[in-house]
Amino acid sequence: MKKICLFAFILALQSCYFFPVWPEDVCLSTENHSNDSLLVYVAWGRLPSNPTVYPDTLLPRDAYVGEINLPHTNDSISGYLLLVPPHDGTALLCSEVNSDYWGHGLYDKFFNEFIRTDVLSVFYISTDSVRKYGYDYVASHNIIVARYDLTASDIKSLNMIIPYPPTDAMSGMKIWRDKQASNR
Repeated sequence: MKKICLFAFILALQSCYFFPVWPEDVCLSTENHSNDSLLVYVAWGRLPSNPTVYPDTLLPRDAYVGEINLPHTNDSISGYLLLVPPHDGTALLCSEVNSDYWGHGLYDKFFNEFIRTDVLSVFYISTDSVRKYGYDYVASHNIIVARYDLTASDIKSLNMIIPYPPTDAMSGMKIWRDKQASNR
């Protein structure tokens, strides 16, 4: 009888909304709604090879690079730069977060456990600029198409999908755009 009561108690605890039952995948993504291929760099400063974090608003230098090579350039660019083709999207960060049955606080847990910064900087870089000038030049001259400095509430209001170019829903968010970068 004691075993049955203990088993029923454990089942009752697992069905409570405040008890973490299982891990759930949460992804922060970006979508490129432009006609150009873009490289995306997210500055959250969690890893030695991803050193920048807001308020540092510069791209990392080539000392932090990985092994992604673009055609028509000899530069090795950061493994933390993600290629996003035109009219396509990609995940920037996916992680498992413990969630209860209803997903209460899922995004807050994601930000607290994996982002760990108040403002997340997202850089959009033209692949054509990197092909033309090389990554070192682009980084040292900060040739970016756009930089978004987004808070957790900004990202939650975008349903964890960061669009490029900015949408009307992003009015009031901190966005810097270089309209000349894609023409260089």
